[in-house]
Amino acid sequence: MPNDVKFKVYGLDIADYTIYIWCDENDNIARKSLNEAKDKGNIHLIGTYSINKHKSHIPNGKPHIHVYNRQNKIFALNSDGTGHDSSHGIQLPRNAADAIRAKLPNYIVPDIIESISLNKMVEDSESIRILKIMLESL
Repeated sequence: MPNDVKFKVYGLDIADYTIYIWCDENDNIARKSLNEAKDKGNIHLIGTYSINKHKSHIPNGKPHIHVYNRQNKIFALNSDGTGHDSSHGIQLPRNAADAIRAKLPNYIVPDIIESISLNKMVEDSESIRILKIMLESL
C-alpha cells in the first residue's frame, strides 16, 4: 500500500454498536456507499416514514429508494419495483406504499417486493404445471 494514501474513518451506528470503517479518502465509490449507509430518510413520506432517493451507483444499475420508519431502514426498492440491497419478499406498509406512489409516480410500487401470484407462476413454469397435474391426479 502506498505511503501517501490518506484514510477517512466512518462510524456507522447499528443498534447498540458503532462500526468503524476506514477507507481511502479518494475512493469515491466507497465514500458514496458509506455515506449512503449513514443516511436516514431525508424526504418525508407520511407519518413516521421517510425515504432517501439515489441514482444508480454502478453501470446498468437502477435508481432506487431506501425507506425508513423513524430511523430504521425497512426496505430498499429499485424504480422498476424490484428489491434493492436484498429487500425481497417484504410486504410494504400500505400507507407508505401509497405515499411513495404519490411522490414518485415513475416508480413501480408493489404491495410485496417481487411478489408473484401462484397462478402466474403456474402459467410461466412448466415444472410447476407438472406438479399441479400430479397433485390433481392424486
